[in-house]
Amino acid sequence: VLVGMAAYWALWREPFLGTVYRSDLPGMFGARLWFYVLLFALGAIVLLCMPTLSKIRPWFSLVSAGIVSVGALTVALSSAAPGVEIALQLVGGAGLVVGMVGLSVTWGTFLLSISRQSASVCLFGSFALSFLFGFLDLVPGALFVLMPVMPLVSGAALLAAWTETVADHIDEGASSEEDEASATRFLVVCITVCAVAGFLASTMRSLWLYDAGGYSPALASLVTYVESICIAGAFFVARVKLDDFLSALLADLAITMAVLLVGLLTCSFVALSAGLGLVSTAHTALQFLFWVAMAHLAQSRGVRAMGVFFVVEAAVSLVTMYLVPQLVDISFDNSASFAFPLALGGSALVAIAGAVLAAGLVARLVGSSAAMRGRAVALSGGEVPVVQAFFRHEADGESLGRGNSMKRAADELFLAPSTVQSYTKVIYRKMGIHRKQELIDIVASLGQGRE
Repeated sequence: VLVGMAAYWALWREPFLGTVYRSDLPGMFGARLWFYVLLFALGAIVLLCMPTLSKIRPWFSLVSAGIVSVGALTVALSSAAPGVEIALQLVGGAGLVVGMVGLSVTWGTFLLSISRQSASVCLFGSFALSFLFGFLDLVPGALFVLMPVMPLVSGAALLAAWTETVADHIDEGASSEEDEASATRFLVVCITVCAVAGFLASTMRSLWLYDAGGYSPALASLVTYVESICIAGAFFVARVKLDDFLSALLADLAITMAVLLVGLLTCSFVALSAGLGLVSTAHTALQFLFWVAMAHLAQSRGVRAMGVFFVVEAAVSLVTMYLVPQLVDISFDNSASFAFPLALGGSALVAIAGAVLAAGLVARLVGSSAAMRGRAVALSGGEVPVVQAFFRHEADGESLGRGNSMKRAADELFLAPSTVQSYTKVIYRKMGIHRKQELIDIVASLGQGRE
């Protein structure tokens, strides 16, 4: 799963797309415009019309991966048929978009079907691993050879993992309407910051790409991948150390804002080339966090929430790579003159956003700590008999409380896994808890285990 998801993340980045749409092929800049236009249109369709999670099947992953591979080869080799070059670019671009959207939706569905802890390991571990694909640039021709293989690796890994996995997922959602409203506000703030800061970073990054030396298969250019691996490691630590998803997301965004701020200030006061690597790194991190936030939203809104990611990703690329250069006449010769005022103004906005995120994280951690103390007082102050009676009537709560998985609890109680999942959600809500470990701790403290 880690390798498969790592290959998936790499599909959205410059080594893969830059290999497909090679600059030495005629008309590639226009062909890539077609790719983003189609991504925007298909994202809008997903947003408006996508069926529920139950409609997604595991074999979608391999089919989608195959479409990506065929589309990538069609575009990359289009120059070999000059008479139908444009047609091949359009058809191949359409295949790329359809396949990548399909692969994204199936990965999102899979992550929502497994436990939150497993999903976190898959997400953040694979994100760090994905940057190793960038080092293939150092081997001449390696990325071109592996280009059609990367999507198939991702699709095959997803199919294999899905067929061997039984759903063991419990929402870490809020236990009251007030908590749910608070969580929604935090999520909206995070999504907004991802979109706005991502637009700023993408604009700066586009200025970098006007410079022929900005993206090239050289060791110096791959320093950004080392920086990205370090940031991905910090994301993983934050997710492990913090109890809930939103707290970790706030911490990850605060880290990204700090990196982006340092990059923008370096662009402003040191050198453009010295800071744009950090800006590009922050852009990649924001892209990832936006995907993760929309996948989390899909838990309650359905797969159509993933359509927001495609729409925003395409819109930002279209504006920063095509619309802005046309409106303000940016070229290779004058792109650097636009970077200084943009970086200086963006630094102030990023600093404000980072402060807001840090304050939100502190408020959420303080509130979570107070809630846990309240539950501890309740359990030790006379409510234990009620809890004991509850567990005697809810055998699945006892089974899960002893550390069993959904499948083990279902087999032990002769119930369907979906039934155990539904009962456990009721237990979580009544107990005012959010994680399986809290249930295990309570059962252990009450001595209700059968052993």
